[in-house]
Parts: sequence; structure tokens; C-alpha cells
Amino acid sequence: MYNLAKEAGVFGVNTGDVFADWSRVIDRKNEIVRQLEGAKQSSLEERGVAVFRNRAAFVAPHEIALDGRVVQAGKVILAVGSHVSRPPVPGIEMAITSDEALGMRALPESVAIIGGGVIAMEFAHIWNTVGVKVTILEMEDRILGTVDHEVAEELALISTQRGIEIHTGTRVERVSRGDGGFAVQARTPEGEREIRVAKVMLAAGRAPNTEGMALEKVGVQVEKRGIVTNEYLQTTAPDIYSGGDADGGLFLAPVASYEGRLAARNALEGNLERADYRLVTSTVFTRPPASSVGLTEAQAQARGRDVAVSRLSFDAIGRAVVEGETEGFVKIVEDADSGEILGAHILGARSEELIHEFAIAMEGGLTRQRLAKIISVHPSFSEGVIGAAMSAETGHRESCCG
Repeated sequence: MYNLAKEAGVFGVNTGDVFADWSRVIDRKNEIVRQLEGAKQSSLEERGVAVFRNRAAFVAPHEIALDGRVVQAGKVILAVGSHVSRPPVPGIEMAITSDEALGMRALPESVAIIGGGVIAMEFAHIWNTVGVKVTILEMEDRILGTVDHEVAEELALISTQRGIEIHTGTRVERVSRGDGGFAVQARTPEGEREIRVAKVMLAAGRAPNTEGMALEKVGVQVEKRGIVTNEYLQTTAPDIYSGGDADGGLFLAPVASYEGRLAARNALEGNLERADYRLVTSTVFTRPPASSVGLTEAQAQARGRDVAVSRLSFDAIGRAVVEGETEGFVKIVEDADSGEILGAHILGARSEELIHEFAIAMEGGLTRQRLAKIISVHPSFSEGVIGAAMSAETGHRESCCG
């Protein structure tokens, strides 16, 4: 909203002096969280679910101690989530995490973010939009290592053009206090560097919340990545199931919700349904957002598929031009022989909505050629989905969108 208000003059709308009142942003966020939590609590109460707010530890496979009280159950589902993992770097305890960042009522002048994954890039774009100087320190050779390489490269370019400083191949060696803020000592490809900032944020991975639960006592195997489960989300203890971040798989809220439902069905009805992650949609909420479903180009090639790729730039989509949202592109990864859509990747406005069109097409077995036959609404961002499918046949970006 802030960015739209700043740029409203482009559309002939005069808004006057625009500024972000960050304390009000946080107040509104807190109120929305309270509303959502209240609705969930009411839903549980209406269904007769008993809620105990205690630390839990297993006494036996079917008995759980809750601060002196013991609860018994025939089946148990672990939904314990994760926390930010802290690497063994001197001074790292002085860095805030996303939890603290979401509660800050005042904006710092500058932030160094350790990590270049989803959380790091989302916060980088939030803060950059409202005028905070952001520096990204990523140990790998590129940001967003799980995202399609072309999307990650383009988003890195957009980010640097916006003023976000990105250092890849960089290892943080020390965090210390200095000059009213913090100093980060880092080893970059160009050599040692000291970065002075008002705040340091840690966003370099998460770890499962399994300590203190006595899981080993009941035969639940835990590895470094998290709780070990089979394809039914059953742990190594037959009557105990687990889902969500604690399993160390895909750290996504909708995946955790899906796994919770699946674990419940399998625990109560027998192991009838295997987990299926072929059509997980995900979005990195940057500006513009980056969304994906299915395989990246590299993943498809690694599986031995003969891959064809089609792309359409957002500046070829009439609606995107009208709204001034021309950054990004739509990319389709398909089997070169059959036209089967193996994956889709969108960097651009509304991508978090558009990606579901590809997911539905993939679930329904539509080939890229059949998707290209759909006549889309004009003007709409969805024209980009159909236009990308058409562009593979015509070879021209002008094949789309009025």
C-alpha cells in the first residue's frame, strides 16, 4: 500500500506527502493475528477440543506429561514446529530473528541480514520499501538456492537495483557491538570486510522443536534435519505421527496444514494415503513476488527429462503495463516430447494467485499445448499464463495480451 501510494502520481492520483507510520503497521498486524487466533480458538472450543498450554514430554508411547498432569491417547500427532537455528558464530546471540523483527515498532536505519533464503529476501524487500538500508550476507553462491535459477538471478538484479546490497559466497565470522549499533565481520570473495549497521538479523535456516520431549524414550527417531517419518507421516513409533516444520521437509505453512490433515486421517483410519508433494505451490513475497509449482528446469534435467522452456516477459502483458508492474516473467518447464508441464515459475505481480492456474492445469493433465488454447480475459494478468504457453509455439513475445 505504501509503495502504491508513493507511485500514485503516475496514474494521475495526487496523494500528497506519503510516509509509513511503522508503529501503526505493527498495531494492525497484531490485531489481525489476534483475530485469526481468536477464530481458531473458538473453532476448537465449538468442537469440544481440550487445549492445555503446557510443556509436553512423553512418559510412554500413549502417555504425555504436562507439568504434573498426564494425558493419555491411543494416537499422538506431533505438530511442534521449528525455531531459528543459530550457527556457531561469535556474537550471533546479538542478532534478532524474524520473531523479533515482526515486533519492532521502530524502523532501524540499516540492517544486515545473515542468510539469503526466503525469509531473508522477504524482510529485505519489506524494509527496503520503507527506506531501510539492507545488506544481505549469503554463504552460498546465489540467493534463494531452492528457487529456479533464472528467477533467483532476476530477483537478485531487481533487488540490487532497488538498493539492496547482496553479498554471496560470504561467510559471517563475528558479530560485535560498535558505534551505537553492530559490526559484522565477514569473509567475502573479495576478502575480509566489516559491515556496520543498526541491527543484525539472522535468517540462515530453522531447526525442529524437539528438545525436552523425551522422544527417544518412546522410540521416535530424530535426525539432524528433524523427526523421521514415512510416506504416511508415521514416525518410527507406530502410534505417533508428525507433520510440519519439525519433519525438516518443506518449511511452508500450507504444507504443514496439509500434513496435519493427512496425519490425522492416517492415524485415525489407518495408513490409507501417502503424502504427495508434486503440486506444492510456493511464493517468496518480495516485490515483485516469485512463485513456483513443480520442478525447476535444473531439477527436471537432473531427472533425465528432455526439457523445453517457454517464457513470457511481464512487459508483454497489457494489464501489467497498465498497472506499471512490468518487472519479471512467466516460465514454463515442459517435457519436450509430450508437452507435459513439469513445472512453472513466475516472477511478477500477482504471481501468488497466477501460480494456481498452472497447478490446476498440471493436476488435470493439461499439456502446454492444451493450456495455450484457453481464451483468457483481456486485460488480465492471467493472460500471461496463456501467453507463456502460446509463446513456445510462435516464438514471439507479441503473441500475448493485446
